[in-house]
Amino acid sequence: MDKATLLRVREQLNPILEAASKDIGLKMTLGNCTFRSTSATFKLEVAEVGETGEAMTKEAQDFVSYCATLGLKKEHLFKEFKHPLGGTLKIIGYKPRAKKYPILYSYRGQRYKCHPNWIKPLIITQE
Repeated sequence: MDKATLLRVREQLNPILEAASKDIGLKMTLGNCTFRSTSATFKLEVAEVGETGEAMTKEAQDFVSYCATLGLKKEHLFKEFKHPLGGTLKIIGYKPRAKKYPILYSYRGQRYKCHPNWIKPLIITQE
């Protein structure tokens, strides 16, 4: 097995997982893949879908648990805010072990991390 073959496998599995996710009501995504010459292992993450329609991943649950200590609110999770460079960003989670950049957010389809002191002023000015 090689990387190109496993990329094709991932492309084939993603639509199947999306269809199954809709039927079951859970969010399923393929994660990292490790492989050897004759076998491969994909990580499959399954998460409940919250009230907003977003997957309640471990990071999202951690944000709900730790938001008060950060000076943020539970309602800020999955809410869209204006980004200083234009467009909107959405807070998607929190990693308590990441001391420098624990806040996770999505911006223009990419996932980023930041320090709470960077995102708090954005939230305060837009509330």
